[in-house]
Amino acid sequence: MSKKIIIITVSVIIAVVVIELFFFKSRKHSLKNVEVIIQGDTTGIAAPTVSPNSNVVFTDRDGMNVEILLPSGERWRAYEGKLAERHFAWSPDGRRVAFRAEKNPDLIPRSFALLVADIKSRSVEQVSDYLPHLGRPMWRQVGNELELYAPWESDTVRRRYAIEEPLIAPVAKFILVERNGDIWLEEDGKEPRQMTLGGGVAPQISPDGTRFIYTWADAIFVANVSDTLADKRNPIASGVSPKWSPDGTKIAYCAQWDKGHEDSMEGDIFFIDMTQQNSKPVQLTYTPKEVEIELDWNGNNQLYYSVVNDGSLRRAEVK
Repeated sequence: MSKKIIIITVSVIIAVVVIELFFFKSRKHSLKNVEVIIQGDTTGIAAPTVSPNSNVVFTDRDGMNVEILLPSGERWRAYEGKLAERHFAWSPDGRRVAFRAEKNPDLIPRSFALLVADIKSRSVEQVSDYLPHLGRPMWRQVGNELELYAPWESDTVRRRYAIEEPLIAPVAKFILVERNGDIWLEEDGKEPRQMTLGGGVAPQISPDGTRFIYTWADAIFVANVSDTLADKRNPIASGVSPKWSPDGTKIAYCAQWDKGHEDSMEGDIFFIDMTQQNSKPVQLTYTPKEVEIELDWNGNNQLYYSVVNDGSLRRAEVK
């Protein structure tokens, strides 16, 4: 190999290293004041979900047990047992969190019970029996009451609670439910309206109640509540765990990819500015060999997220 070729090769390598260092430096500080809130263990933290008053409910990677971390640092193990899915729904006053339990995962069809943990009374209420195909719980306001609901086949499980304290978070007066693989909007006194065609799960209404996000096949979509049969040709991103920011201006999500082996899996956090049309995803973390997965916002423009590698729960500010 000639001296000239060696010099060119070395120059290219140096240029690549400089570019990598530049991008790593520019990306890794997109989240600031990163804190480890809970040190990980062998079971790991999963599905952190933040209430309007900054209580954080979570489970482990196997969907076993429910714990709640209070702003004071106190931890309350609200439930011991298997969850149907790593999904939680906080009431808009921050007092109660709903989830589904699964008695026996080996039974077909799978049957779930709707449960509610009450922070104030430190109690857990079983709202329903174990029902086949019970859907994800959500909340809405009906007059002076908060209604918890979960779709069940052609019906809906409902439980109402009196509003005793001011609502911290906005809440819609309609519901979005998953039925037969699609999303439907249901409102008292009106005919149900089909919102997606050909698949849609995990709907989440925007804070102002005008839009909703949902996922399908690891793609993230946004649609207007006023529309019918959302267009799935143009997803806004590819990823999981999308969450509206409390002010409705951003959607944060996790993007994971597998390089061919479990140990080489990587993932990072992104957000999209929803105040701009055709906004492109902005990468918030650049952490090779770490997988950030499952996140949520609190009211102070902070993100809580779990890290697969060490099983920890972290909190950081978004610039």
